[in-house]
Amino acid sequence: MVPNSRYPLCPLSSAIASLEAGTSVNAEDRPARPDEHGVLRVSAIGEGRFLPKENKAILPSELPRMGPAIAAGDILVSRANTLALVGLAARARGDSPNLHLSDKTWRVQLRESDDGTARWLVHAINSPHVRAILRRRATGTSGSMKNIGQRTFLGICVPLPPRETRSRIADVLGAISRHAELLADLTTVTRQLKLGLMQQLFSGRLRLPGFSAPWKVHRLGDLFFERTESNRPDLPLLSITADRGVVRRDELERRDTSNPDKTAYLRIAPGDIGYNTMRMWQGVSALSSLEGIVSPAYTICVPNEWVDNRFAAILFKHKPVVHLFRRYSQGLVDDTLTLRFHEFAQIRVSIPEVREQRSIAAVIATVDAEIRLLEDLQSALQLQRSSLLDKILSGEIPIPAS
Repeated sequence: MVPNSRYPLCPLSSAIASLEAGTSVNAEDRPARPDEHGVLRVSAIGEGRFLPKENKAILPSELPRMGPAIAAGDILVSRANTLALVGLAARARGDSPNLHLSDKTWRVQLRESDDGTARWLVHAINSPHVRAILRRRATGTSGSMKNIGQRTFLGICVPLPPRETRSRIADVLGAISRHAELLADLTTVTRQLKLGLMQQLFSGRLRLPGFSAPWKVHRLGDLFFERTESNRPDLPLLSITADRGVVRRDELERRDTSNPDKTAYLRIAPGDIGYNTMRMWQGVSALSSLEGIVSPAYTICVPNEWVDNRFAAILFKHKPVVHLFRRYSQGLVDDTLTLRFHEFAQIRVSIPEVREQRSIAAVIATVDAEIRLLEDLQSALQLQRSSLLDKILSGEIPIPAS
């Protein structure tokens, strides 16, 4: 129950007349082209946001069986999804005559089909109060796919304000949601900017001011040597992650499966670059700012005076270089591909002199800092939105008439 609600608690069926389901059709595992028809994936419904690109192209033979098309203003609900996402709602902003409901998607038919009620309802369905109920009542044995039945969904109680108040509530919550969407879009654009900069800077097509010396091709074995120090159980246990870099193992939430005997574990020092020997073809490597030991499943590379470690750490995430790591990895299938140091050492890369390397690394570090700032802002806004949503929907925080 929502505490301190100024409005009567009523089931969702008080606002929803019915839920229209789509159909299950055979489709290709790719988005539909503009001249094709597509069926919505469950991922098409984000938190308050409809993502029309998340669809699969319907096979021509299945066209007579496809579900209803999406129209502007439709409220869509994911009736089957992961536990965190099942029951989410979103509203279509425009007509999508070639996109169709799947059997895992509902279209909401309102009892009062006014715009204010429609906008308010999306926020009510996505509120922390309703999300918590859906997580408790969703059924299904698969952890990756939970279901919610119509009767269960329509029976969930929410604070139901007067019709004229719903529009004002939706205006306030809509402004917060638009802010969150703009931040998410800006973060995406900044990540794309980073990728574009890396393509230009690490290929030498774009040179920073003050640098014109030709780039030289080096074997990685001429730029790094392998650190193989072991028998240092006195040092803290570290882990090399794809997204967080080198971190203390006890900071990770997953279970510690390391060997109790740490004598064979390898020392890694600040400035070293460590990589997962069996996942370097996926770009799992990081520059360390810590001293500690890591599993023998990692390879530790120590840069010499010809290469800047920050530049190298970014270079090792650059897609063309990751492709080289895959090409030189040994193994019959992906699960067995390994890149040991002697194979790593044979790879040739073209790089500038160290001073230019440092300047390139500084540019990318600036963009990374901006991405982290945007991510922090997104997290803060999400916390603020979650804390306000139920209070505004319940009237605990009243919205004055304009």
